[in-house]
Amino acid sequence: MDSQGVSEASSFESMVFQEGSETSNFDNTVDYEEDPEAEGHCFSADVESEYFHHYGPGLFHPVYIGDIYKDGRYKIEQKLGWGSSSTVWGARDLHDDKFVAIKVIESKASENDKELRILQHLRDSDLEHPGRKHIIKLLDHFYHDGVNGRHLCIVTEAAGQTLYQYVDAKDRGLPGRLDGSECRLFSRQLLLAVDFMHKCNILHGELHNSNIMFLLPDYCYYDEPCISQVTRKDGEPIGEHMPKHVVGKPRISTDHDKKKNMTFEMTVKVVDFSMSFFADELPTHVATNRSMRPPEMIIERPVSKAMDIWQLACVTYWAATRSDLFDVTYDTRTLIPQIHKVIGESSADWLLSAMIEGTKNELWKDVPPPYDFNVQQHILEKTLRLRVYHPDKNRDFWWKMTECDMKMDAEDGELSERVEKIYSERLKQQKEAAALYKPLEGRPEVARYIVMLGRYLRRMLVVDPDQRPSAEELLTEAFVQDLRLDDYVLSNLRA
Repeated sequence: MDSQGVSEASSFESMVFQEGSETSNFDNTVDYEEDPEAEGHCFSADVESEYFHHYGPGLFHPVYIGDIYKDGRYKIEQKLGWGSSSTVWGARDLHDDKFVAIKVIESKASENDKELRILQHLRDSDLEHPGRKHIIKLLDHFYHDGVNGRHLCIVTEAAGQTLYQYVDAKDRGLPGRLDGSECRLFSRQLLLAVDFMHKCNILHGELHNSNIMFLLPDYCYYDEPCISQVTRKDGEPIGEHMPKHVVGKPRISTDHDKKKNMTFEMTVKVVDFSMSFFADELPTHVATNRSMRPPEMIIERPVSKAMDIWQLACVTYWAATRSDLFDVTYDTRTLIPQIHKVIGESSADWLLSAMIEGTKNELWKDVPPPYDFNVQQHILEKTLRLRVYHPDKNRDFWWKMTECDMKMDAEDGELSERVEKIYSERLKQQKEAAALYKPLEGRPEVARYIVMLGRYLRRMLVVDPDQRPSAEELLTEAFVQDLRLDDYVLSNLRA
């Protein structure tokens, strides 16, 4: 950003945030993150799992490997994950000999079947649309009575890794992220999924990197479950409402012999509709990831399908860079200057108007002043160049860090033969990656990719939700097009 841009940004912030003024006082949405010390902290296990205070009357149901559900149909084989109101398990459908996913919802949340109704609506839609195959498919549902109450169990096709897990597992010798061709294919499939949902009158509401998954290729498989006994720290019995043991995060392995003869085809699946809603049944309160909240949510304006488009921009940026576009840990007020700096002056009028409206309606008069203004200092295109393409001064950073870690472990006597081999392989990959460095001017394909990505993101990052483009309109963007376009996309281009 040039000096004039910095000056304008500072001026904008001084108008919006004056310490102690009403315009600076707001954080109106409760975060959905859990407090591990709330309850259940007297229990422990040796694997990472859901918080123990999620168990009790009205809460989670204790599930065990080998359990049989729905009159002998489903046998639990693996744990796939967990959230704030459910655990998700891999099970064998003994009728069809298929591996499926079963989401076991906590008892009190099972009284609301909205998620089930949304999945049924999406499954039963007669709309011919290529985005349908990128929505997790509902297969079955049933209710189960357990020690903590009655639980709704939703059976879907099983996906594999979340976007976060997929990127985290990539080993390139540099921070993991989707490369150019992967990111474009990922973005097109995700956009088609959003377009299908919106045409079915559904808003997802939580399009973040843990709710977007990839189907597991046939050459990958789950390792044996990691099981740990649950104990009380005071030695007392754990009680009937707690699980006797818990299962840790699933681990995925690769059959490399099988992989040699197979080609991986990326298939994106949007999952977890627990925070979703019908467009004609808008809720009075929406809880979502703070860093991905669109501007209209910050000032308590009604949400719409445009909310998903803003989140789509945030998750696409993360997939391309493995960093958050906006950084908010507690106080959502810090989003305002961040949005202004990332998008630029085109956002200022709407943001100021919205702030005036919020002040007039006294939305934030009882909330303390913000505690932090640690905001990004670069506009969107500049951050993309820095994140997608590593500048010359950073090209040797990663192998030097690995070399340093290797030396420190050796000095501490912690460098076993196995660990040394891992370090050596990583060091080799990182040095090879650094040796391939070329100035951006010598990489026209990367420069074109960054330009296309920047244009695609900027079209979505419009502060006024009424002016934000629809998913269908975004399908015409060059970033999500290629030679294998679906007929559906081609028909929109011809129209």
